[in-house]
Amino acid sequence: MHRWVGGPQAARDARELRALAELLTGARRLELLSAAERGELQTAAERHGVLGLLEVPQWKPAALGMQTKAMRALKFTARAVAALEAEGIVCVVLKGAAAGARWKEPLARQQSDLDLLVNRAELGRASQALIAAGLAGDVFMAGEHMHNTSLH
Repeated sequence: MHRWVGGPQAARDARELRALAELLTGARRLELLSAAERGELQTAAERHGVLGLLEVPQWKPAALGMQTKAMRALKFTARAVAALEAEGIVCVVLKGAAAGARWKEPLARQQSDLDLLVNRAELGRASQALIAAGLAGDVFMAGEHMHNTSLH
């Protein structure tokens, strides 16, 4: 929690995000930065999942690597939705691929997990469907007393 409410990590994230926003809007020009600053911004862009939005020729190989990961995440998302639909469970994809669809370059949207919204009454069946489809291991945080269930 401290990370998001004023700790040193939150301050660093805020500086990085401000610098990245300035690059995206043209308020900051990459060619005017030192090599060390460019390297720090590339690392920050990778960490915050926006590397593919920055059209920097030197960063293209790293951006292509992220796009490859995004394609695998998109395929995984499609398999998860299909597994739920096969069981008659209606779901909505949150963040990840759904958010990326709104970006100029959808594959630039980084995704490290999959968030699916299902009817609360279907939570157990949905978890079992994902496990049965081989898309998840086991439940490590059950949703009986909270709003979500987390699967390995």
